[in-house]
Amino acid sequence: MKKEEINALCADAIKQWGFYAQVNIAIEEMAELTVALEHFRRGRATIEEVQTEIADVTICCLQLVQMFGEEGCNDQFAYKLERLKQRLEESKQNEKEKIVPQDGA
Repeated sequence: MKKEEINALCADAIKQWGFYAQVNIAIEEMAELTVALEHFRRGRATIEEVQTEIADVTICCLQLVQMFGEEGCNDQFAYKLERLKQRLEESKQNEKEKIVPQDGA
């Protein structure tokens, strides 16, 4: 499905069921993903079950982006990715420093 079709489908769902109903659905789907991940960690859920919940949450997140503003969400997404990149670089540098032998060692 193309991005335009996905966006239209999400907009239709928001229009059909309403803002707060879709917020509630998103909360429920995120809780279901949390449970699936906990079960997976304990060996009580399959990868496919987790994937199903990830798909549900992704659809809800696409709706939430429309509902709360695509530009602001995209700005925060870019900011968070840049922060993750910096943290990874710092972590890798810290690991290298731990490996380098100290003088007199």
